[in-house]
Amino acid sequence: MSDEITPHEPVSEQGQLSIVVRTTDNSAHSLQIAPSLPVSELKTRLKELSSISEERQRLIYRGHVLDDRKLLREYEIEDGNAIHMVARPENYR
Repeated sequence: MSDEITPHEPVSEQGQLSIVVRTTDNSAHSLQIAPSLPVSELKTRLKELSSISEERQRLIYRGHVLDDRKLLREYEIEDGNAIHMVARPENYR
């Protein structure tokens, strides 16, 4: 049947992922992002929402720290999933 919906659809019809980024202070930011987006660009968007600089952000998905140089699709992030953001100390270098 062509009308069947498969569980854990990786990408919405528009080619965008709907994700939630949760922070350690219990904030949650909902975003629509392209799977082809580099992790570094996601951090730039999160800086605008959270005021935490890209250098201080540490993004974690399914127990893996996301590498700035990789694309989000390399982590097989599924539509509706959560990414966790941990902020490094302010004097982090």
